[in-house]
Amino acid sequence: MEASIKEIDPLTLKKELDGGEIILIDVREHLEYEEEHISRAQLFPISNFEPRQLPDPAGKTLVFYCQMGRRSTNAALKWAKHVGAAEAFSMKGGLKNWKDQGLPTVTDNKASVKVEEQTYILSGIVILVALVLNQLFSEWFLVIPTAIAILLIISGIAGHSYLSFLLSKLPWNR
Repeated sequence: MEASIKEIDPLTLKKELDGGEIILIDVREHLEYEEEHISRAQLFPISNFEPRQLPDPAGKTLVFYCQMGRRSTNAALKWAKHVGAAEAFSMKGGLKNWKDQGLPTVTDNKASVKVEEQTYILSGIVILVALVLNQLFSEWFLVIPTAIAILLIISGIAGHSYLSFLLSKLPWNR
């Protein structure tokens, strides 16, 4: 039997977090966490998520969150399966919803160009270069913007940008 996911809205989560009833688990990637996160959140990136590494809740409730809520749902299910729990908790709407509710975050003001912004810039440059090459040399260069469009569509559906993930591995983003 698969565990059920219970979504906690940000305002309820904030109240319970302040009351010490919650252990908050951020499953976004390291760079996303450094750029902005919720105070007292512990980072366990989904890219190498291992439920056995999570802290023992010791009577508290583990609540997972990510940027929009998809990755945290996957992590919560994986954790519940590992420990045999009937239910797991994820913050509804992720960090975006938390910020939309006007709740505070910890931000790194030193961050230069965020990975998400680098993704947009790189995608735009590659598409423009491919279109110029298409005009000058061959229509086969249209494969490049098509591939980028497909990647962006898949990222939108999955709720996680694979191109951003690759960019986050580059030396200047570590």
